[in-house]
Amino acid sequence: MENRAGAAGSIGSAYVARASADGYTLLVAPNTLAIVPYVLKPGSGGEYNAKTDFTPISEIGRQSLFMVGADHAGLKSVDQVVKEARAGKVTSYASPGSGSPMHILSELFDRSAGIKLTQIPYRGSAPAIVDLVGGQVPVMYSTIGPLAQYMATGKVRLLGVADKVRSPFAPDVPTFAELGYKDVEVSAWQAILGPRGLPPEVVQKVNLAVNDILKMPDVADRMKALAILPTGGTPEQMGAVITAEDARYGKIIKDFGIRAD
Repeated sequence: MENRAGAAGSIGSAYVARASADGYTLLVAPNTLAIVPYVLKPGSGGEYNAKTDFTPISEIGRQSLFMVGADHAGLKSVDQVVKEARAGKVTSYASPGSGSPMHILSELFDRSAGIKLTQIPYRGSAPAIVDLVGGQVPVMYSTIGPLAQYMATGKVRLLGVADKVRSPFAPDVPTFAELGYKDVEVSAWQAILGPRGLPPEVVQKVNLAVNDILKMPDVADRMKALAILPTGGTPEQMGAVITAEDARYGKIIKDFGIRAD
């Protein structure tokens, strides 16, 4: 494993895109793969095309994104956040970075709710959560995993989930659609891909291995403990997801004028 960090993950993605298609260099990436090309400035060193520069192999897992309220702010529902935002009492939210799925989610929610909160971007979820719990910001958008210890102590509360259906990891939390906020659906996925032109036999071999691993009880249990739903699937299904999200996020990012930090 080699973590090539930088430019919202695009440095590592671009490295794999340029690698030899021999099956020995693969990429594990989140759904920012389909977002980053639209939010980075040209010349960042991580340019690639999500649809054409990779060979999809398999989805690995999915995570729901939630609106999270801090206990210090006394926020107990999505409707309360909207009400207080309109009254000027809630004015900002934390995100793990401009151009992240959480940033996109916030823009979609604001449009649906008819409000406008100011984004306070952080370099990742960890520092954003520190300030959320510490009283610097009242709201953020996040997956469950990084919040678990604070949820257990009541310092943060999940208010709404940005999925079509409720999360199996938080079944009591309503979807935004249930609450009357339409077109607010963003989730996080992780996938494994190879460079463009990866031989079909290599794709099939790795795909079968990934799907078998995801069925192992200890792997599935570990993923579920992190609130990640193991998914798997075919290369064709993964390719369809990338194509659809590339088109969707490209339009959203253009409409809102979203740019990375």
